[in-house]
Amino acid sequence: MIQRLYGYFGSIGLASVGAWAGALALLALQAVLGAVAPRRQKPRAYWIVLALAVAGYLLGQINSDRISAVPLDSSGQPVVLQPVEELQSEAGVPAYRQMGKQRREGGSTAPEVAAAAATAEKKPARTYREAQLLEANQLDRWNLLITRGTLLLALLTLLVDYFARFNRTTGHSYPLPISGPWLYRLAPQSPTLLAGTLDLKKYLETCVRRGETFLYFTTTDPWPASAVPRLGRFLRLAKLVYGQPADPEFYFNSVWFNRYCVVILAPDALTVLARLEQYLEWRTFTKAATRQTVQVVWDLPAAPPDLLLENLIALGCETNFKIVLKSATADPDAFEEVHA
Repeated sequence: MIQRLYGYFGSIGLASVGAWAGALALLALQAVLGAVAPRRQKPRAYWIVLALAVAGYLLGQINSDRISAVPLDSSGQPVVLQPVEELQSEAGVPAYRQMGKQRREGGSTAPEVAAAAATAEKKPARTYREAQLLEANQLDRWNLLITRGTLLLALLTLLVDYFARFNRTTGHSYPLPISGPWLYRLAPQSPTLLAGTLDLKKYLETCVRRGETFLYFTTTDPWPASAVPRLGRFLRLAKLVYGQPADPEFYFNSVWFNRYCVVILAPDALTVLARLEQYLEWRTFTKAATRQTVQVVWDLPAAPPDLLLENLIALGCETNFKIVLKSATADPDAFEEVHA
């Protein structure tokens, strides 16, 4: 079967078959790993699958054009399947050599020899009998159908994997500012997080790049600039440092409507956090919630009071405010996600 397929397709057609077969095999391996050992899944494998699928599709198109160019043989002579590469290697051979060794006969003239040579030059490099041509076209149609289906499956799998990882604390890839209610339904994120050893600066920059904002309670401002990058150099989220004006509601409205990100330094942290509880109670009374998640990040040695923290967690679930703590005194049982 492989030899017959090689006779119709040649090396390019077989390379197309090998590419889409490799893509499907790698997809199956990823599916098995996802069911048995999710942590062993490799996100980059989906990009390899896509590359193989694209290669299979392009090679399949080239192979299809070659098969479509083969004419029908009507001479009645048996046709031996020969790959197009072998036939093309003879394309540069002069016509008199392709005719083989000739025997001179009396009465033959130069015009007759020239006519025979012209006939040899016009003869197609490859021809198929009707049954062979039908079989070649059928195999070509199946190959094109599989290459297109594999390419579509690779694209869909890549998108599903991207959205599944979009809201993860770690293990995400190439975040884009597309956060919204539809994406939170597809890939919900945990409403609370105990940061542990997590790099909060990098975490918050990732949140901004995927379209979110934050209230960051800390001792020093880790961003000397007045904005945090959202989409490279083209789109940035302006940053405010609490102090001027001293009205907490101004800063709460700024993050509610995703206009700014806010840094609150230690002396005012607990006061502002208590005012945030009142603000979220009022928002909850009107059954309002933000379109993009607001990260409320507490990065101070001492954790907030337990009652205040419990209220903020309950209110944050209703208003789309995520509570993130990085404190040695916090109780891990109070958090849905704990990063060691």
